[in-house]
Amino acid sequence: MGYSEIGNVKSIRINNRVSGGAVNNITICGSKADVNLSSEGEIRKVFNLPSAFFIVDSSGQGSEKTFTFTGGGYGHGIGMSQNAVKKMADNGMDYVSILNFFYAGTTVF
Repeated sequence: MGYSEIGNVKSIRINNRVSGGAVNNITICGSKADVNLSSEGEIRKVFNLPSAFFIVDSSGQGSEKTFTFTGGGYGHGIGMSQNAVKKMADNGMDYVSILNFFYAGTTVF
């Protein structure tokens, strides 16, 4: 089924998240059909999102209903943001301080 066959979107339901928090299963309920997306890649592609770390809220009713996606970044969910690391390094932080920031309590040998 093509996504255009859904009709007007009535709801978007997050069914599952992986342990890191990224959405990996979602159902789009439409006026004509429901579609289940079952991979992070497919979800990101359909909604044109940089990451599967998001929440979705809806407001309005009927044809005035809107959906807002609030993202949680661009990462892979393993705990270290490449953009943040770049900024920290640009600001003079050394690699041990950066690793300790993201992975508190670890020891670097």
